[in-house]
Parts: sequence; structure tokens; C-alpha cells
Amino acid sequence: MKHIKLYEDEDLLKDMRGLTLAPKMHSYFIQIKEVKNDEPYSAGLIFIGDDWDKLMELYIETFGITDADLPPLEEAMESKDINDLMQKTGELLVIRYDYTHNDCLIWELKPKSGKTKIELLKTENPAILYKAIKENFIEFDRIMIQNEYGNI
Repeated sequence: MKHIKLYEDEDLLKDMRGLTLAPKMHSYFIQIKEVKNDEPYSAGLIFIGDDWDKLMELYIETFGITDADLPPLEEAMESKDINDLMQKTGELLVIRYDYTHNDCLIWELKPKSGKTKIELLKTENPAILYKAIKENFIEFDRIMIQNEYGNI
């Protein structure tokens, strides 16, 4: 008779990821850089989760994306390409907020937990950004130092 091992949700998910049976974990820190009236502004975006559809719901809510805004973003959302998604969102924000420029740097990092989360950090304070990155990601300092302009 075979024995069945009981798993906590996290243990089972880790085992499934090891076997590549689990959904891909999307885990990124994104630095958003904007320019309006020659004034630069920067913000951070924490993007973590393995359920892309849930992430897109949170993303739409976080950026205040309306149904009218969705058509140019739909292809990027369906392809699950974070670069394309951020580029299309940047184009939308340039129009919406009259920015003269919008760009981003993206780092794929290992999350400390698998909890689905999108958090927009509207601050340029490096201490606040550092604290948020440190709370959410493992080995971020080594990866970000090696790839100062993003690793994606």
C-alpha cells in the first residue's frame, strides 16, 4: 500500500515548482521613470504572483486602467510579457498625464513569499524603496548591483 504524504500548501507548491508543474512565478521590481515639464520623477513597482489573471486585475486597479484604456494593453496582458506590458502602460500614461517621457527598468527577482501582490511605491526616497525591496525579495542587492539597468 502506498503512503500519501500530506502537504501544507507551501510545501506542495514548492515541490510542484521543482517539477515544473506549478504555474510560473512572476516576480519583478520595476523602476518607473517619468518626465513632465522637464521634471524627472521615479517610482517603484513590486509585482509578485503566480496567477497572471489575478495579477492583471491588481495591475488594472493599481494604475486606474479603464475599459477604454484596455485595447492597447490586451495583447501584452495575454502574452504575459512584462516588458511589453510596461511599455504599453508607459505609452498610456504619457498620454493620460501629459508626460514627455516614460521608461522603466525591470529586474526579475526571487520573492520572499508566493503571496500575490502589486504595490506601487510613489516615492523617490531611496530608503523607502530599499526597505520595500528588501521586505519582498531575496538576493536583490547582488542581482541589482550586477545589472544596474535591469536584467530583463
